[in-house]
Amino acid sequence: MTYGWDAPIQLLLVDDDQLVTSTLKRGLSARGLDVTTAHSADDARAQLQTGAFDLVIIDTKMPGESGIELADHIESAYPELPHIFLSAYGDAETVAEAVRHGALTYLVKPVNVDQLLPVIYSAIERNHDLHRWRSSTERLTGAVGTNRDISAAVGLVMAHHAMTKDEAFEALRQHARSENKRIVDIARAMIKASDVLARYGADDAS
Repeated sequence: MTYGWDAPIQLLLVDDDQLVTSTLKRGLSARGLDVTTAHSADDARAQLQTGAFDLVIIDTKMPGESGIELADHIESAYPELPHIFLSAYGDAETVAEAVRHGALTYLVKPVNVDQLLPVIYSAIERNHDLHRWRSSTERLTGAVGTNRDISAAVGLVMAHHAMTKDEAFEALRQHARSENKRIVDIARAMIKASDVLARYGADDAS
């Protein structure tokens, strides 16, 4: 399978089993990935301080600091760095714990390179998609506070449809997308229509 990447993936593989790390490193390197290994959480922390990685693969059970604890550190110190878990345990509780600690996916050992490679690329792409979505959402949500027209339109949607602010903004965004227009243009059209209706209402009342 061919993947559209311009540069080799920088991978940090963390497992106390040196046979696992050497076997996977050899196989993944042969497929074009740049693999750094660590055999403890402390070793991994040191590698993270000096290297730039696209993904960390972590064994959940290691002597000393566990893979779960290392994942918590990564989530806190390197929030944009994705990680996945390897484990000899595939029970529901272990899997659920991995997900709670931010893992994009979870693989049960033994695992070979053919199984692991598509998971690696999928995890990195999913992480990129998540960050693009978060960035886009933050920018659009910020517009509610900085653009008076959008803020007013959101208020109209909230009042007419009994929605929360977030729900109203999302409805406005979806409508703009369906009309292939800018959200601010949709907002201004809504305000204009509302003003027209208000004037007709005032004329009727008089």
